[in-house]
Amino acid sequence: MTTTNAEPAVVSSLSTPTFPLGGRRRSPLAATLRRRPRELLAVTLAGTLLGVVSLRVAGVGVAATAFAAHAPTDALLLHERPLRRLALELEVAGAVGLFVGALATLSYAARDHPNVRLRDGRGAFLLAAVAAVVGAAVGHAVGVGLVSDLVASGYVHADGVGGRYWLAELAVTLPVVGGVACGTPAAVAGAARASLVSRRWRSRDRGLAVLAAISFASVYSPPDSVTFVVAGGLLLAGLSLGLALVEFDLV
Repeated sequence: MTTTNAEPAVVSSLSTPTFPLGGRRRSPLAATLRRRPRELLAVTLAGTLLGVVSLRVAGVGVAATAFAAHAPTDALLLHERPLRRLALELEVAGAVGLFVGALATLSYAARDHPNVRLRDGRGAFLLAAVAAVVGAAVGHAVGVGLVSDLVASGYVHADGVGGRYWLAELAVTLPVVGGVACGTPAAVAGAARASLVSRRWRSRDRGLAVLAAISFASVYSPPDSVTFVVAGGLLLAGLSLGLALVEFDLV
């Protein structure tokens, strides 16, 4: 009678385990998004709703605050329409909701997949948070100069491109997009280090990431092609840098 000694499997620190799901093998992050869409959607919506309620309770008018910060003049006092006020509040609160949803995704992924090691990506995630704050500050500073110049040049109309609502939305877009774009490279690196995603992204995964970036830009940019291209370009640049860092093993 012969005895076979089974050797334990060794998982490389650079490899990301995948899990069978629907006949395919997915990364832990993709598997979590696929398996828990209702929970993640509920958490994101709850964070967004909490943001809107907080703005209302605090009495903060997003458009009025944007104009007060960028061009404090009586000529720009904005009598906000209810739907436009709500739209701007949703843009600001939506960023909070997405952040809360991202934290919930990390928590679920670590709970569902034992091979996920969030502590390994802790430094990169912290760097991503710092970079996002810096990017938002830079976006705000750029917005101050841009909106002030547009106002000084008389480029303010009632509606449409150059309108007060358009300028207020632009003031919201630049900090949000700047923060996300600057935080993305380190966030992608942290996800790879924590074994949430693979260091070798498939074409389909890249396409989905690009689609997500373009969708985000379409939601947050004002309704004109120039700002959409700028916002989308910044987000895609951040994503491309993150993919290059992990695929070329630079982090």
